Amino acid sequence: MDVNARPTTSIIGIARVMKEQIGDLIVRARFGGLPERVHLEGESIFRKGDLALMA
Repeated sequence: MDVNARPTTSIIGIARVMKEQIGDLIVRARFGGLPERVHLEGESIFRKGDLALMA
Protein backbone atom coordinates (compact mmCIF):
# COMPACT_ATOMS: atom_id res chain seq x y z
CA MET A 1 0.00 0.00 0.00
CA ASP A 2 1.22 3.46 -0.87
CA VAL A 3 0.87 5.74 2.15
CA ASN A 4 0.60 9.18 0.62
CA ALA A 5 -1.32 12.31 1.57
CA ARG A 6 -2.20 12.97 -2.08
CA PRO A 7 -4.88 10.87 -3.80
CA THR A 8 -2.83 9.39 -6.64
CA THR A 9 -3.12 6.19 -8.67
CA SER A 10 -2.80 4.11 -5.49
CA ILE A 11 -6.31 5.20 -4.53
CA ILE A 12 -7.69 2.95 -7.28
CA GLY A 13 -6.35 -0.18 -5.62
CA ILE A 14 -7.30 0.99 -2.15
CA ALA A 15 -10.89 1.70 -3.21
CA ARG A 16 -11.17 -1.78 -4.72
CA VAL A 17 -10.27 -3.60 -1.49
CA MET A 18 -11.63 -1.30 1.22
CA LYS A 19 -15.25 -1.85 2.23
CA GLU A 20 -15.70 1.74 3.42
CA GLN A 21 -16.15 4.54 0.88
CA ILE A 22 -13.10 6.80 0.59
CA GLY A 23 -15.18 9.93 0.01
CA ASP A 24 -17.15 9.27 3.18
CA LEU A 25 -13.94 8.85 5.17
CA ILE A 26 -12.52 12.12 3.79
CA VAL A 27 -15.64 14.02 4.87
CA ARG A 28 -15.63 12.29 8.26
CA ALA A 29 -11.94 13.15 8.70
CA ARG A 30 -12.80 16.80 8.25
CA PHE A 31 -15.80 16.82 10.59
CA GLY A 32 -14.89 14.05 13.02
CA GLY A 33 -16.22 10.58 13.61
CA LEU A 34 -13.70 8.39 11.79
CA PRO A 35 -13.99 4.68 12.53
CA GLU A 36 -11.23 3.07 14.58
CA ARG A 37 -10.37 0.84 11.61
CA VAL A 38 -11.33 0.14 8.03
CA HIS A 39 -12.07 -3.27 6.59
CA LEU A 40 -9.95 -4.61 3.74
CA GLU A 41 -10.95 -7.58 1.64
CA GLY A 42 -9.05 -9.27 -1.17
CA GLU A 43 -6.37 -7.71 -3.32
CA SER A 44 -6.12 -5.48 -6.33
CA ILE A 45 -3.57 -5.57 -9.11
CA PHE A 46 -3.54 -3.26 -12.10
CA ARG A 47 -1.01 -2.06 -14.60
CA LYS A 48 -0.48 1.21 -16.39
CA GLY A 49 -2.27 -0.09 -19.49
CA ASP A 50 -5.35 -0.92 -17.40
CA LEU A 51 -5.74 2.74 -16.42
CA ALA A 52 -6.44 3.78 -20.02
CA LEU A 53 -9.44 1.43 -20.00
CA MET A 54 -10.84 3.14 -16.89
CA ALA A 55 -11.03 6.62 -18.44
